Amino acid sequence: MKMIWAVVRWTHLKDVEQTLFKIGERSFSVTKIKGLGEEKGYLEYDLVSHLKIELIVPKDRVTKIKEAIVKAARTGLPGDGLIAVLPVEECTKIREEQEADPPQKKRLREMR
Repeated sequence: MKMIWAVVRWTHLKDVEQTLFKIGERSFSVTKIKGLGEEKGYLEYDLVSHLKIELIVPKDRVTKIKEAIVKAARTGLPGDGLIAVLPVEECTKIREEQEADPPQKKRLREMR
């Protein structure tokens, strides 16, 4: 499993949500954040509002999800954001106290 950690402009949330839904991703978290990127030439810096989107997915879905987020969030201007992919060693559902499967595997089991 992998965690995709994406920082995008808050104005692109609906586009990213819709794009993720279209490729079958329904489980993700969104957090309001503020930060600074690599802006150059400014004398004063104000923290910029962005959104952090987090997904835990099977390794084979990472490329498709990254491409979808870039397609939905890219303007070509500074501040578009970034995407990081991190390993997930384990994930435990608190309610069931058992290891969680990625959402795609759960949906496949429910469809059987």
